[in-house]
Amino acid sequence: MKRSMVLLLAAFTAAAETPYIVQPDEAFQRAIDRGDAATVRLELKAGRGDANRLHRYANSPLSLAILKGHPKVVAVLLEFKADVASEENAAGFPDGWNLRCAARLYSPESEALLTKAKAPAPTAACLAEVQFVIAAKKGSERDVRAATLPEGLSLGAATLALHFAVASKKPEVVTAVIEVSGNPRLPEHAHIRTYQIEDVAMLRALGDEKAVERLRGR
Repeated sequence: MKRSMVLLLAAFTAAAETPYIVQPDEAFQRAIDRGDAATVRLELKAGRGDANRLHRYANSPLSLAILKGHPKVVAVLLEFKADVASEENAAGFPDGWNLRCAARLYSPESEALLTKAKAPAPTAACLAEVQFVIAAKKGSERDVRAATLPEGLSLGAATLALHFAVASKKPEVVTAVIEVSGNPRLPEHAHIRTYQIEDVAMLRALGDEKAVERLRGR
């Protein structure tokens, strides 16, 4: 018993003495995430960052910069020869989307930079999905219902649209997104946290009557 305790204490002591390991490109990743183009440039020049790779994220540097809406960072990455055709650039976006397609939603200023850098053009299906998501983001029920989706709607795009619709605080837009998606279980598939919502009309649009009862029973 005493020996076990000694070994356990030794293990805890060793763990406590183990220094925190800083990843070599951690400052680079943080700079991309917050849109600090000057630090991104500094880290790339010093060799502490790679314009085509991130250590801890599934995203590529370009896809993270687009997702966060930082065109100045995109410009720096392109200056340092980021590969606009890399398959890694699709990380973090719905299936079938590429950088230029995603930029139309998250970072319109970056789209011109990517076009100039000869990034692959978005497909017609991707552009249709982006327009649908943008309509939900604007909170426009009319535009959501007017969307033309010749190849249907991917779950990733429908999920994005639904999250934006909920953020718009317009139950009618939520209903429109669910109906146009053709997926009545979309709120469940999109992992909408209805327990955080306190609007009865919104909860009903999301089809969660149990949440409505809980809210009314307080």
